[in-house]
Amino acid sequence: MLLLVSGAFFARLWFVPAWYSPIEIRNWGKIGYAVASGHLADFYHLVPQYRYPPVWGYLLGLAYQLDALIDTSGRISPFDATFLLFAKLPIILADLVAGLIIYKLIKNVKNNQRQALFISGLYLFNPWLIFVTGKWGHFDGICAFFLIAAVYLLAQKRRGASAIATGLAMSTKQFAYPFGLVLSLLLLRKQGWRKGAMFFV
Repeated sequence: MLLLVSGAFFARLWFVPAWYSPIEIRNWGKIGYAVASGHLADFYHLVPQYRYPPVWGYLLGLAYQLDALIDTSGRISPFDATFLLFAKLPIILADLVAGLIIYKLIKNVKNNQRQALFISGLYLFNPWLIFVTGKWGHFDGICAFFLIAAVYLLAQKRRGASAIATGLAMSTKQFAYPFGLVLSLLLLRKQGWRKGAMFFV
């Protein structure tokens, strides 16, 4: 499993200095600067192009601050390799940890290590995921990580932690909204309306 994760990490790392859309990267810089400057609640007004829940904005703010620690010139560019690394690293790590969770989930359910390695390997080395994460820097992987973690935690009967993971997914990207409802309905069906409602809330 360590070899799989290491290979998946370096496959994504190779694409980090590259980027797809200059407009999107400039917006990353604007969002990062706004959040790093203390605009934690109102950066939506400063960068109206940002149309997502706040988690990604906060991660860009962290990337900007980390880049500022290295580049003391005060002229930080979102096209710098260091900024791109700090911005994309959370997405890459989310992919890797999601692969580990998939491995553990399949191993626990099927009690088959080889099958667990195969399925997690399919996820980690999916060419589309590698390209989208490493080059484009799309943060769908972070949302997917939270959702996969939510399913795993729910399977472990850790409803509170699963609800938190689902909430973080919904605070990352909008496509998580229906998944939150589905998990709530699943819990409602299996354990009653009260637990399902509490999970949803």
